[in-house]
Parts: sequence; C-alpha cells; structure tokens
Amino acid sequence: MYLRDRGQCSALDESGQKCQSRRFLEVHHMLPLAQGGKDELENLTLLCSGHHKALHEDSIFDFSQMAVGRVDPPKA
Repeated sequence: MYLRDRGQCSALDESGQKCQSRRFLEVHHMLPLAQGGKDELENLTLLCSGHHKALHEDSIFDFSQMAVGRVDPPKA
C-alpha cells in the first residue's frame, strides 16, 4: 500500500490534484471492518492525519476524492 500510494496522502483536491503530504500518514479502511471490510490492499489507503480526521469527523470529502490505486508517474 505504501508503495502503491507512493508514500503520499491519497486525498484529491477540487482540481483532482493529489495531496502533497508525505508525513503523519495513517491507514484508512475504505469499507470499515465493522461493515465487513477486510485488511486487504484493495480496501486500504493512506491519508494524512488532517484528511483522515476530516473524513471521519467533518466529511469534507468522499471516497471519489481519493486517488486509491491510481499510480502517478514518478517525478523527475
């Protein structure tokens, strides 16, 4: 997951740009364990602590605003 997400938060802003945060990353279950989600790569993503907190408390973005599984080309 860390390699897939390139060690970066997977939240996207309004223009579709990926959050640049590479610090204070937390694992997020897209489908919670309590709702039948699994600890499998397809159900996990990295979020910075700010976006993770916002997702759970403020609901400022939804799952469509995450670059889960999207692989961006490496920057030169």
